[in-house]
Amino acid sequence: MSHREYVNVGSAKSKVIEEIGELLQAIGKVERFGLFNFHPDRPHMNNRSELLGEIADLENALARYKSELAKAKEPRDA
Repeated sequence: MSHREYVNVGSAKSKVIEEIGELLQAIGKVERFGLFNFHPDRPHMNNRSELLGEIADLENALARYKSELAKAKEPRDA
C-alpha cells in the first residue's frame, strides 16, 4: 500500500507500473495462501484486505494517469 509521503513521487505512468506489480503480488498471495490467511508480521490484516488496498492504490494511480493524459496536447497543438 502507498505511503502518503510518496504519492506524488515519480511520474504518473511509473506509479501505475509500480501499482500493477504490487497488485500482481497481492493476487499471487491470495492464490497461494487464500483470501483470509495473513502474513505473520501483519496478523491484523488478511490477504483480502491487502488485495483490496492494492486495487484501490491502482485505481488512484490510474485516475492520476488518466487525468494527465487528458491534459496532454498533441505536438502540433503545442
